[in-house]
Amino acid sequence: MSAELVIKTLLDAAAGVTALVSTRLYSNARPEGDPLPAVVWVEIDDAPRPPIDITTGAEPMTGRIQVNCLAATSAGVKALKDAVIAACHKKSGSIGGVSVQSVLQDTAGPRSYDALVDTYQQPVDFIVQYVR
Repeated sequence: MSAELVIKTLLDAAAGVTALVSTRLYSNARPEGDPLPAVVWVEIDDAPRPPIDITTGAEPMTGRIQVNCLAATSAGVKALKDAVIAACHKKSGSIGGVSVQSVLQDTAGPRSYDALVDTYQQPVDFIVQYVR
């Protein structure tokens, strides 16, 4: 849950993202009929990284969050993907009350078009290293 909170906080605070999507930032699913563009993030994994010496105290965690950029045009989804990467890549410090070691872009999937819902989309994955 903390990795999701980190990504949500970064996206909410990014002027480049909010200029494109306003408040259309969603966890897991976009409401049906909601206008585009929009951003939907999904937690793929969030697991502890136990230290080698198994000491007590803060627990290092690694989360993987997929951020899906959705737009009505191919150019729109590219602009949104670029804004999302600028908002999240290479961030660290206290983010949303979470002690973050790093947020790094992992992959950016191919841009695709879904004719059924007339939407262009492109996923971007981020790895969030933080302390719980």
